[in-house]
Order: sequence, then C-alpha cells, then structure tokens
Amino acid sequence: MNNLLHVTIGKNAIWYLLILISFGFLGCAGVGQIVPVDNRISFGEKANDEGSFSRWGLTVDYSYSLSGGNMTMAGQVSYPGGADSLDVRIQFLDAVGTVLKQKIVYSSGYRASRDRMAERTFKETLVVPTAATGISFDYSAQPRSSHR
Repeated sequence: MNNLLHVTIGKNAIWYLLILISFGFLGCAGVGQIVPVDNRISFGEKANDEGSFSRWGLTVDYSYSLSGGNMTMAGQVSYPGGADSLDVRIQFLDAVGTVLKQKIVYSSGYRASRDRMAERTFKETLVVPTAATGISFDYSAQPRSSHR
C-alpha cells in the first residue's frame, strides 16, 4: 500500500511539472520570431514618441518615453466585437525585427465587466533589452462564448 502511494505521488508530481513547463513555454511563444517590416515601430532618434498601431483588428494608441534602459509606455487598446478575454503584448525587436522579449501590457481578465472591457487602457514601466531598436504589439483573444 505504501509503495502504491509513492508511485501515485510521483506520477502526480511529473504531471504538475509538465504542466508548469508548458505554461513557461507559452510565455515565451513569439520570442525569436521575426515581425514583418510593416508591423515594426522603430525607436529612431526619438526618446519620446506616440502613434497608433493596427494589426488584425487590434488597434493600440500609444505613447512612450525612453530613459536609459527603461521605457514608460501608456496606451489605449481597441478591439472590435466582444471577447471573453484579451491580452495585448509589447514585443521588443532587434534591428532585423526578431522578437527579443515580450510582456503583457494589457489583460482584460476572463469575462471582465463591461466597464473594464470599455476602459482598455494601460501604463507600464518596462526594461528594454540592450539590443532592442524598436517595438511591435501582438495579442491573443478568446472570442465571446455567449451573449451577456
């Protein structure tokens, strides 16, 4: 009986470890990919900039300020239609457009209140990778599963 308990605990520990590793990989999805030129926002010579980014239905009106190795970014997200959840990520790019690092800057949560979904603003202070020459945005959305 005691050996059976150890085997069961060992199997459960392996499953939990595999699940945690999978979540770790999901957080890194996109790193190493190359972003098309049309979707890149170059830092150029400006330490401060603002603009509007649109891709696949997502629009992000943003402003940022670079200071040393940090970036302060604020923005408003627009996404047509309803979604049970919406996550928007900033991607830091090198000169070739390769994603060096990404971080979620806006997350609606799951089935957030209509007030939260209408707000869709963010403000973040981020550490910029040393090789970064620009940014882009990406998102994931789960379509609304029911009418509320």
